[in-house]
Amino acid sequence: MDLVVTVKNAYVNVYRHVYIKAYQSYTIYVQDGTYQVFFYHGQGWNPQKVVAQTNCGNLKGGFVQNESFSCGEKERLTNQVLTYSFTDSGYWSPKNTTAKEAF
Repeated sequence: MDLVVTVKNAYVNVYRHVYIKAYQSYTIYVQDGTYQVFFYHGQGWNPQKVVAQTNCGNLKGGFVQNESFSCGEKERLTNQVLTYSFTDSGYWSPKNTTAKEAF
């Protein structure tokens, strides 16, 4: 499965986002602050699919199979690094969320 990671700041604005292909990795650098990380994963990408309604209009681009949204808790970062591994190990259990919250 491929993955879209969205990092929102304390003001609930999207701070960073990245598309990560299956079996790949990516490092997202952020300044000190409070953030929440959202995960959108699935298979098969359709650039025309509307996944959410936002203040800026329709957000297009989404998975067509096995799509799922989840998120971590808000985290306060000060000179720290958070590392997430997208595996089926069962060690981390993110909470379910919606497209509207994630984007």
